[in-house]
Amino acid sequence: MATVSIKGKINPATADTVNIIIMDRMENPVTLPIKEDGTFEGSVKLPVIAGLNGIVFSVTDRITKKEYSTSVAIVAKVTIELQIGNALAFINKQENVLDAPPYIKDGRTMLPMRFIGEAIGATVGWIPDGKVVVYDFDTIHIELAIGSKQATVKRGEKEETITMDVAPEIKNGRTFVPLRFVTETLGAEVEWVAETKTIIVTK
Repeated sequence: MATVSIKGKINPATADTVNIIIMDRMENPVTLPIKEDGTFEGSVKLPVIAGLNGIVFSVTDRITKKEYSTSVAIVAKVTIELQIGNALAFINKQENVLDAPPYIKDGRTMLPMRFIGEAIGATVGWIPDGKVVVYDFDTIHIELAIGSKQATVKRGEKEETITMDVAPEIKNGRTFVPLRFVTETLGAEVEWVAETKTIIVTK
């Protein structure tokens, strides 16, 4: 979720609230009140993903009861900051608390599976039969099996098996995946700041 600043105006000012929704990602809209002069302004939390987002604004005329809507497309950039051993993470400077802190194994950063996928905007799944972590983002599909360095990656119709440097694992009841492999495969860039053991992921 990201905090988005919204500002606009309707004319004529014959509605009380404006509904805001991201196409294909929200079931229920968030609302902002409309002032007497038709203006609306505020900050709302929206499930914005890295890349293209379609946002729909709709109002219901209080006189005719008709609904009117318009949509805009925005391209969002997501920056994630993490630190080894620290359960605090930041998505676009907003604080998030991880289920468990990232750690290093065999020279690779390991992170709870769900956080990194959802932070980028991917759909995260779990297949109990085989203990497989699944990521879906746009046309990219990734499958990672616990204890295996072999990852299945599908881009469109092309499927390949890639050998990772370290296998996903379950530790203290949490599933961890190699951060760099997952994020770069999903199209993000990763920066390592050695002095502070900080990882910066940009998508």
